[in-house]
Amino acid sequence: MNFKVDKIIKDNKDLIYIAIIYFVLTLIFFFPLYSNLSNMAYGNGADLYQTLFFLWYVPHALFSNNIYFTHLLFFPIGSSLVTQTLSPLAGILFSFLDFNITLKYNILFIIAFILTGTFSYMLAFYITKDKYASILASFIFTFAPTHMAQAFNHLDWTMIEFIPLYFYFLLRLYNERKSIYAVYAGISLFFASFFGDIEQGIFLIFFTLVILILFIFEDRKEKKYIIKNIYNSALLLGVSFVIAIPFIIEALPYLGNALSTASSVGNSINDNIIWSDNLLSFFLPSIYNYILHYVAENYSYIYYNDPAETTSYIGYITLILVIVSIYYWRKDNNKEIKDYILLFSILSIISFLLSLGPYIVIGKTITIPSLYILYKLLPIFNIIREPGRFDIFTMLFLSIIAAFGYIKIRDRINSKNEILLLLWILAVIAIEYVGLPITNFSNELLESTYIPKGIYQLGNLSGNFTVMFIPIIPTPTQNAELYPGIAMYYDTALHKPIVGGYIERTNITQNLSVINMPLAIMAYNLLLEQYTNQTPNIEYSSPVLENYTDLMLYTLALYNVSFIVVIKNAYGYAYQYAILSYLNQVFGLPVYSSNNITIFYTAPTLNKDALMYINKTEAIAEGAWITGYALCNQNNISCNATIESLWYADYNSVAKPYISIYAPITANYTLNFTGLTLPYNTSVYISTYAITQLGLERTGLYNLSLENRLNVYSKNITLEKGINYLYIEPESGIIMLKNMTIEAK
Repeated sequence: MNFKVDKIIKDNKDLIYIAIIYFVLTLIFFFPLYSNLSNMAYGNGADLYQTLFFLWYVPHALFSNNIYFTHLLFFPIGSSLVTQTLSPLAGILFSFLDFNITLKYNILFIIAFILTGTFSYMLAFYITKDKYASILASFIFTFAPTHMAQAFNHLDWTMIEFIPLYFYFLLRLYNERKSIYAVYAGISLFFASFFGDIEQGIFLIFFTLVILILFIFEDRKEKKYIIKNIYNSALLLGVSFVIAIPFIIEALPYLGNALSTASSVGNSINDNIIWSDNLLSFFLPSIYNYILHYVAENYSYIYYNDPAETTSYIGYITLILVIVSIYYWRKDNNKEIKDYILLFSILSIISFLLSLGPYIVIGKTITIPSLYILYKLLPIFNIIREPGRFDIFTMLFLSIIAAFGYIKIRDRINSKNEILLLLWILAVIAIEYVGLPITNFSNELLESTYIPKGIYQLGNLSGNFTVMFIPIIPTPTQNAELYPGIAMYYDTALHKPIVGGYIERTNITQNLSVINMPLAIMAYNLLLEQYTNQTPNIEYSSPVLENYTDLMLYTLALYNVSFIVVIKNAYGYAYQYAILSYLNQVFGLPVYSSNNITIFYTAPTLNKDALMYINKTEAIAEGAWITGYALCNQNNISCNATIESLWYADYNSVAKPYISIYAPITANYTLNFTGLTLPYNTSVYISTYAITQLGLERTGLYNLSLENRLNVYSKNITLEKGINYLYIEPESGIIMLKNMTIEAK
């Protein structure tokens, strides 16, 4: 046994040294992180907290639930996670570590840079057969600004180590035509897709097809080689597919709906434009560069949406090395080298053009359509939302070309001390890419992952109840989803369903489940006023009797909310006082308060006799009612002073009014209301929709005739258990309804 271990170490001695080098470099570049690995992580937004939640949720749900659906978010409808950045394999493989989630996150973060450097060295050395040139290539790729920017936001795209490993096995497969490399490449593809991100797998399959076509063209006179490469490509995909079957089976029930238009996966042309690289960004140092960031700040509009997706600086030293390589390309007598430079040049151009998105944008000017317009026509491949992520591949391909350029320069100057030459070039690239001292800037990007003790105390309570965090609607700021993301992360200690949450690709049903709650809107409006410099104007002298408060209490009861947690850091002092004083009037003194959060217990108020209850036979409705006084006395139709609300619907209206209904059981109900139609008799269509795990689905369509005079109407309808939506639309004209009730039959 010892002999085998010694042999493995001896055979891979260089790779062990490379791994040590990248471990040391990672320590240097991210030094502030190591002061508190358990409570600090790199990130500046909700994506960090979302990833921490997924690292906890996947092993938590592995044997008790479907990992691609959770009831913990967006209660009561839950949320599909198929289109989210789960990285399920990372959560599963690291579940054995008895560490807190932040420490697991940071271990994955560090390992990502070590393995990215090691595996990209393997790829470069296989191609160049030169150790120093391979170190240079791996350094360019590992610490490329686009990778560093992703590291400050997205762990799934920090863990890109299996991308170079996949290309290493793929090239060996096509060059040597040994099927064993198809197996290794298939495993690498699986890890890239489920340890990193499914988009990585989509990108890799796309470039596999491009490389296969290029090899077919190269071997066009050798039919047996073409057949062999096609067979091995199919074997590669088959191996990856077979290994992924457990995840595919889990995702299958939610896959179709998740990729539909209604799921808002955010991959429209307009979304692609937002998340594309600006041509200028390839020549502007990263805003995360401690020394050179001031240059990019003059073009801050390029990075406004998300620097992680729009940072694409190549680096002038890298560009010079690439130019040198291409300049000497035609003069090189080594056919293998010429073929590799040509191959990676083609791949670089393709990935570069695709990273520009649908239209080439230079500064603020949109010019001609890009190659991405054609890419968008490819089924499956076109589900990509962020074309800018192609830049990861651009940097990998350019790093290989740059390695050949380094070899040419080294050979021409005939350097006697190559180590010094390499270190000098690496030092300049390090300044270009990350800036020095990196510690000063990266310290600003560290985010606290501390969870207040009150959250743990809520998690220890028994019983089935829901928790509402506020604010829970994305705020009108650049980092809009931060607080919903924090609420989602707190659920790793809470283990209870929460209202809302942060999901990158929400659907209409999930959004409705939050904006139907008056308290959520109130909390959002406070932040809107805060960030637009308006004075808060929220006064409730008799909050329990206030109509707004009654509706708020109803929705809290509807969602089974027992606790409200205010994230205090979201609000300035005046706005924090407004929300806390209001909740104090309604619910009494908080049960927990710290510098971070304040918790209110809602149950005593929700149990007041004045509140309408949900029981086994009663359906409760609330919805888009409007004040109706302005509509009275039209066409001699009078209404008395007792009318407070009307259902008003115009068949020409785009936004149709609705009511949301909670039905405790699936059953037949009677819809009663008083109403009339103007200016003449008409038919109305009553549509019912139920919220399911797959979204909003219509469950019934009913027809009823209304007259041009006030009358009482009834209609039997079927409601599904849970939340339903009911729409009433006139065939023509205008309808006005009042006194609506829903009774169990």
